[in-house]
Amino acid sequence: MGENGNGGDGAGGSTPLTREGILALVAPQRRRIEVPEWGGHVYVNSLRGTEYVEYVDALDALLAGDRPEVLKNIEAASLLLAFSLTDAEGRRLFGAEDVARLVEAPLDQSRVLVRLYREVQGLNPTGAQTGDLAKNSGPGPG
Repeated sequence: MGENGNGGDGAGGSTPLTREGILALVAPQRRRIEVPEWGGHVYVNSLRGTEYVEYVDALDALLAGDRPEVLKNIEAASLLLAFSLTDAEGRRLFGAEDVARLVEAPLDQSRVLVRLYREVQGLNPTGAQTGDLAKNSGPGPG
């Protein structure tokens, strides 16, 4: 590849990647989300690799047991919110111990949580996507 136009740094090819460019692309993302219903804003963050492992461990523990699937889905969404919502300094607003209270939110407040969850989903793949990630991120050839 290269000079023949099929990639590399020749004419018509792609741009060479740099260390700085790659590190900028893989840096955690953060968005400020206005929450007028609550009179302020929160920050939504993408999970880092270590945070993702912590989230999956907490999710496994949370979903153990015999409860309706719809309740498990709400609990999983609330856990992801707990791991992803932060203050201005990047500190989590909630812990895994707060999930039950988030699940029990009144309907009008649940709508706010659902809106925030949609923002979180945009930064953090979940559900079937995470299964695909886990399946596709196993050990390489060797």
